[in-house]
Amino acid sequence: RAAARRSVRDGARPRTLCSSTAGSSSTTPPSSEGVSGSEGSSLRDLLSRLQTALVEQPIRTNALSAGMLCAVGDGLTQAVEWRMQIMSPEKTGYNFSRTLRMAIYGLMAGPLYATWYRCLDVTSKAASVSYEPLVSGKLAQLITRSPAATSLVQRSSLLQWATSLHKEEALSHSPLRVLGYKVVADALLASPCMLHAYFMSIGVLEGRSCRDIFETAQVNFHRAWGLSLVVWTPVQMLNFHFVPIHFQALFVSAVNVGWKMTLSLINHYHDYGTAHLRSTRDATAAELRTLRSRCASLEAANEELRKQLRELSSSFSRDAAAIQPKHGPLQQAAAHYAAMPTGDRRR
Repeated sequence: RAAARRSVRDGARPRTLCSSTAGSSSTTPPSSEGVSGSEGSSLRDLLSRLQTALVEQPIRTNALSAGMLCAVGDGLTQAVEWRMQIMSPEKTGYNFSRTLRMAIYGLMAGPLYATWYRCLDVTSKAASVSYEPLVSGKLAQLITRSPAATSLVQRSSLLQWATSLHKEEALSHSPLRVLGYKVVADALLASPCMLHAYFMSIGVLEGRSCRDIFETAQVNFHRAWGLSLVVWTPVQMLNFHFVPIHFQALFVSAVNVGWKMTLSLINHYHDYGTAHLRSTRDATAAELRTLRSRCASLEAANEELRKQLRELSSSFSRDAAAIQPKHGPLQQAAAHYAAMPTGDRRR
């Protein structure tokens, strides 16, 4: 319509979609430039609405966006696991409960990220600004030291207001230093808390006990934290330096999709492996179970032989005690001599 108005203003005939010539109608297709322009305008409109929602309702918008991104990321992760054949042997189809758990975690994590990044931004701005009193120097010393000036200021509300004024002065902090402080604070304060929140929320949603959740966090925390320091340090440097404050939580949620996908694929490959590795591992496990059963049977047979040997030894001891004479040869001769008469003894 704007192009038609310009053409009418210039004295040319406006272009229409349908024109009747010789009793027939023809349709003029829209040009590619118009289509691309409309797509660009719709994209800009969508970004503008998203920015408005992030500014006016940051908690709700970040919660919904993080929940959707976590659900989409888990769906992509399960698709890649199925493609690589590194699923659990008990898994027969798509795990909707797992996607639901990740979406619930995203609903909780999004507002936490948004609040944390706003606190960092406010703290960094407050640390880079100094507020000096407007009345300073010798005039301030005169007011504080002179009793007459002090009483005059106390009696006059206008002078009290003037002496309470402060002026804002920016401190000369290096932007790189402020960026480094933000990254270190995020790595040392926010990252451990969010990891523990992840372990706790997923464990509660899976129905685990408190002891099991604590043991899982104790075993996996240090490895996950070390990997997060390697991955998230450069990501947060880009986030704090280039991304506006309203989009920082959304940017982290988007990167978190790839991060969670990578961790899940690594863990599933370590636990289940590919089909070939799984079959090889199953064969090895079956052979190991066979060897263990044979060792157990041999141990039982050995124990039975030991029992029989003990019984034979005890029986032999009883038989040897039964056939052994009560007295030795000398004792028998002395007893025979004592039983002989005196005359026979002399002979």
